[in-house]
Order: sequence, then structure tokens, then C-alpha cells
Amino acid sequence: MLNISFIVLQASNDSSMSLLIEFLVGLLISLVIFLVIRSIVLWYWKIDVIVKNQEEQIRLLSQSLEQENRREARINYYKYRMLGDKRQAYESLIYIVYYDLTGPEIKDEARKDKYEKLKSQYIDKFEALGYEFPSYPF
Repeated sequence: MLNISFIVLQASNDSSMSLLIEFLVGLLISLVIFLVIRSIVLWYWKIDVIVKNQEEQIRLLSQSLEQENRREARINYYKYRMLGDKRQAYESLIYIVYYDLTGPEIKDEARKDKYEKLKSQYIDKFEALGYEFPSYPF
């Protein structure tokens, strides 16, 4: 009796193991089919090209927005300087230095040199407004 139950348990273990292997193979085949169909759909509808173009548009838009902010800060400096509002002119100068110091074209290792150049360029304007040139923020 014990011998027969052992054979039945062994047979059930073998069938469950084969079911597990069949399930894993089926899952693997389904995954491969999904990835192939996905790549065909992405290629056909040019979704990867669309995403790349959108990333480029975002980069160009942020670049033009940064240039617009720089230009606006310079305009505000001269406007407030002419109006005699030293506090607003000072804040505009801070923005000018900030935008010039944090531009994407400035590498991290060259940032300190850029700060020194900006300091020599703008220190007299800060002193004329009655403020000190800001310290190195990085």
C-alpha cells in the first residue's frame, strides 16, 4: 500500500513539474511574441521618431526660454536703472549673473573661471547700485 502511494505521489510531482515547465515556456513564447509585435507597431507608426522629435523640441524650447529670460533680465536692469529703482536693478543684475553662470554651455570645471570673469565685468555696476557682488554659490 505504501509503495503504491509513493508511485502516485511521484507521478503527480512529475506532472506538476511538466505543467510548470509548459507554463514557463508558454510565458516565454508569449513575451517574445509581445516584444516582436510591439517593435513592429513602434516601427510602423514611427513612435520612436516622434518621441525623439518631441525631446528635441523640448530642448529647443527650454533653450529659447532661457535666452528670453536672459534678455528680459538685461532689459529690466536698464529699465530700473533709468527709473532710479536700485533694488529692482540689483535683482535684475543678480538674474543676469545667475543666467550667465548656469547656462548649459558652461561646464562644471569652467564655472569658477566664468564667475571670476562675471565678477570683473559686473562688480562696478553692483557697487554703483550700493550692493556687493554675490559670493560664489557653487
